Amino acid sequence: MKLSKLSIVGISLTLIGAILLGIFVLVGGVNSLPNSSFSFPSLFPTFAGKSNQRTIEFVDKTFSSIDIDTSLAGFQIMTGDVEYPTLTYTELIQNDRVFYEVRTEINDATLKITDYFAEQKFTKRIGNLNSNLYKDNILVLPRDFKLSNLDIALDLGSLKVENIELENMNLVLDMGNAEIDNLIADYAEMKLDMGSVELSGGEIAGGKYTVSMGSMESSAKLTGEHIIDCDMGSIDLDIPLPESSVTYEIDVDMGNFNVNGDEVKLNNLKSDGDSIAHYIVNTSMGSVDFNFDK
Repeated sequence: MKLSKLSIVGISLTLIGAILLGIFVLVGGVNSLPNSSFSFPSLFPTFAGKSNQRTIEFVDKTFSSIDIDTSLAGFQIMTGDVEYPTLTYTELIQNDRVFYEVRTEINDATLKITDYFAEQKFTKRIGNLNSNLYKDNILVLPRDFKLSNLDIALDLGSLKVENIELENMNLVLDMGNAEIDNLIADYAEMKLDMGSVELSGGEIAGGKYTVSMGSMESSAKLTGEHIIDCDMGSIDLDIPLPESSVTYEIDVDMGNFNVNGDEVKLNNLKSDGDSIAHYIVNTSMGSVDFNFDK
């Protein structure tokens, strides 16, 4: 039996809402119920202190790959009018000690960026940062910078990538969100649990996208072969290609697969036309929408 798209969305939202409520209770993100004297216990601390802005210029240090692993932090990566790669980050100070900072290391031509919390509960990726003090970390690359690989693991933070050209991108989102504009990549792999990603413009010549309960929207030009696995999430692709130039394989269980607004009910192989792109679609209880140029 197949569920309607509305039913699938309803089930997904209910599960997401229950999980989010549990997280808010744990981290003390919700202090009280509206119009009620009942308060949730704040099991984990909320940061209170001061902040400083720090800047690192990577002068005379060469790297061609970037590896970012953050928990609660927000990151922006872009090209700009800089001579050297430049990282600006927020340092948080509490009780005259460094409570949060960004740490960097260059090894084997890879720039490794991680975040550090002095409080153990925050290092376990549970806690609340004061948003009035914290600002996104920003990495600016020279416009002619040659980047081979970009690996990003993001838990609860946010990510924005603008005008980056590279060979390979690997993105893992837990509950974070990502905006990626004008990405030019030979290959991209993205895994979303409850996070969301939005791709605008650019071109990706091959990729794999795995969505559990998250969401993915894209208007990028997807050429080559792309594998799309959607469990209980949603994937919405506005593809700037004519449908006649694309072939795709479909394997739908209880989810929905729609092309230009029309549901494709049968698992099949669409193979007519001269193909410049091939999409392999697998969906369990999720929803996948393709909208081609007409």
